[in-house]
Amino acid sequence: MLKGRLNYCLRENLFSLKNLYDIYNGHETPHLEGEFSILSKHFYRCEVCQQRKGRLCAVCNHPPKIFAFELREAYSCERCQKISHRRCLMGSKCSCE
Repeated sequence: MLKGRLNYCLRENLFSLKNLYDIYNGHETPHLEGEFSILSKHFYRCEVCQQRKGRLCAVCNHPPKIFAFELREAYSCERCQKISHRRCLMGSKCSCE
């Protein structure tokens, strides 16, 4: 799946110079979008991921569970690690701040 790009999985923000060059030139975008699609489908269907990685919104506490990688819909607080729907926060900050 991530053959030749194992460093993406090893550590957060770990890129080779070739990775950065390919990302900058747009060569990596189709590949990463495809991988993201495969992995996100897995997360939504996998019971283990749902139990361990998915969390209910810290504000509304309603299902379905949300994941930190849902950048457009979710907000992950760097301070307390709570995950909330962006719409639930309505432009305000996390309750820990």
